[in-house]
Amino acid sequence: MQPAWELELEAEQQRLRRMAGEVPVDDFLGEANATLKRWESKPAEAYGQLAETIGDVLNSAPYSGDRSAQAATWLLADETIRRKARATSVPTLIRLLFQLASEPVSDRNDWPGVRFERARWWLKTWNRLDQAMDPEFNPDHLPELSAEPNAAAKAEHYRQQFQLRQIEPLFKRTASAYLAYLYSLQPERPEELGLLLTTHLSESTRNAYFRARGEPS
Repeated sequence: MQPAWELELEAEQQRLRRMAGEVPVDDFLGEANATLKRWESKPAEAYGQLAETIGDVLNSAPYSGDRSAQAATWLLADETIRRKARATSVPTLIRLLFQLASEPVSDRNDWPGVRFERARWWLKTWNRLDQAMDPEFNPDHLPELSAEPNAAAKAEHYRQQFQLRQIEPLFKRTASAYLAYLYSLQPERPEELGLLLTTHLSESTRNAYFRARGEPS
């Protein structure tokens, strides 16, 4: 069943995309922040998708490469994940993490703490993704279109599971490479990465993606 806010959100997203080519970046950021404030009381998933759209606009023409647009994208993704992650869907959360991954966090004064926090976000999302995936799902078994009461629920379950499997390979490749990169920077702290991996991921997953990348043998 379509959420009540979905059509309203689509209209807001289209309005912001149209505005991007018409106003300077500062004016766009002002309107984007005002829009986010109006959506603060909406469901976290709606807010997360709106934040994601704003980040996408800031990273596309005519704002791509603008330093203030980049900084606003990172700040918005960070704040949205920090405040809304628990009630945001895994696909939306992953796309926000992708936006945040380009931030040069090693330039920050609080770099070691930020690295630890960001690593936890990626690994918690990894765990959520694994838990959300139905091991019995078969993409070849398309749901039948019918008027039976649970037909809509079956179709939605199929859509969600298919989407998770589409995003899984890219997310896991990106996460493993990103965490390896973060912990290759000074101070390296391989024991910290090892503890995070042991806390959040199964042994088989660690062996498949992170062996020799910081986890102790």
